[in-house]
Amino acid sequence: MNLLKNHTLNYLLKTRAFQFILQIPFVLIFILIILAGLYGASLSSSNIATVVTWTIWWGGLIFTFPLIGRAWCLVCPWAAISDWVQRLAFWKKKETGLGLDKKFPIWLRNMYPVIISFLIITWAEFYFSAVSNPKNTAYIAIIFLIAAVLISIIFERRSFCRYLCPIGGMIGIYSKFSLLELRARDKAVCRACNTKDCINGNEKGYGCPVFEYPEAMDRNTYCVLCTECVKTCPKDNIALNIRPVAKELTHPSDRSLDESLMILAAFAIVIFHGITMIPVWFKWTDAIMMNTGIAPYALVTIALFGFTALTVLVYLFFVLLTHGSRLTTHDLFVAFAYPLIPLALFFHLSHNVFHLFGEGKNLLIVSSDPFGWGWNLFGTRGLKLEPIISFNMIYYLEIALAILGTVYAIYLTYKTSLQDFEGRGFVSMAIMILCLTILYILMLNQPMVMRMG
Repeated sequence: MNLLKNHTLNYLLKTRAFQFILQIPFVLIFILIILAGLYGASLSSSNIATVVTWTIWWGGLIFTFPLIGRAWCLVCPWAAISDWVQRLAFWKKKETGLGLDKKFPIWLRNMYPVIISFLIITWAEFYFSAVSNPKNTAYIAIIFLIAAVLISIIFERRSFCRYLCPIGGMIGIYSKFSLLELRARDKAVCRACNTKDCINGNEKGYGCPVFEYPEAMDRNTYCVLCTECVKTCPKDNIALNIRPVAKELTHPSDRSLDESLMILAAFAIVIFHGITMIPVWFKWTDAIMMNTGIAPYALVTIALFGFTALTVLVYLFFVLLTHGSRLTTHDLFVAFAYPLIPLALFFHLSHNVFHLFGEGKNLLIVSSDPFGWGWNLFGTRGLKLEPIISFNMIYYLEIALAILGTVYAIYLTYKTSLQDFEGRGFVSMAIMILCLTILYILMLNQPMVMRMG
């Protein structure tokens, strides 16, 4: 179902100022977060910087992925500000800007830089205790912004979004499961087009900022839904479709090793986040530091990168259990990673249910006193509120989401096994998925430590 058949939506997305209007509230909130982080109270539960960033935004953002994919990229404040600087315009089309328009290095045009930046920003979150430290939350946001702006000034278009953004990389992987897709309506029309305005741009808009060509686009991974192609296509040949969930995963194309490793990294991080919230984690880390003298920063570094490597090795072990003279380890490793997307996604959803509905009440409290300066603008400061839904209901939702992700993952593994490997590999990979689900549910049955203190 093509949403652009709706004349109102079609008109809005073709209006240059529309994206700017959508971006402004998010940029203002972004500025508020930085100011509150730098100058507000140090107690995380009393500062809007940490509550909005780690509970509302990071906790809630994941729930948008199955529905609208990379729509966050449409309003992302980092992308918005870097675009404005690069183009020297808020929404008008300009022929020249501040950017040097250098080509991004060919050898880095893959997901490996994204994987590295994803692990680094996760490491920074743990190392600097950003969840419980408003000032460090602000510093991370500022450093992230400086990187995005500098890359936009040096390199052409949105090279940062395409090749370096850790958030975009994670969303890109998960958006393969999404209900929403942007595609060419008729590929024959694209082939007959001589001007390729969607790539090159015209007076109505810029060429695709992430170097995607609608005729060749059959996956959601890289499209940032900026709608520039909707504005520039002279044939009105762009569709914004509602599709069945996981459609892209049941008929996969263009699989690659870098994307497979990004999937495994995303899966490893969501499990690692869960482990670091159960009491036994603190017992283990305290015991290790006490008996070995290892510094906290070193322990965090070893634990994070070690756990990610362990996840890849465990996956490789189950891949190697699949035998066949015509099967290569590379092909098996790449292909069977994609069915793990719903497992990682729904584990991530399950994990964030606790944060969003268990800790989301803090937003109402800090809205009266965003900086923790003693204000009481709306009379909600100091309120003792219960979770948005009960902890029992949160637990049942967590279990239900984990099981749903498991069912999807096993189904997609079965499809992959039949389509690509004549049925081989299904049993070993299904066993791995079930083992991971059991491990995750056991983790859910541990008491969770609230992050906001």
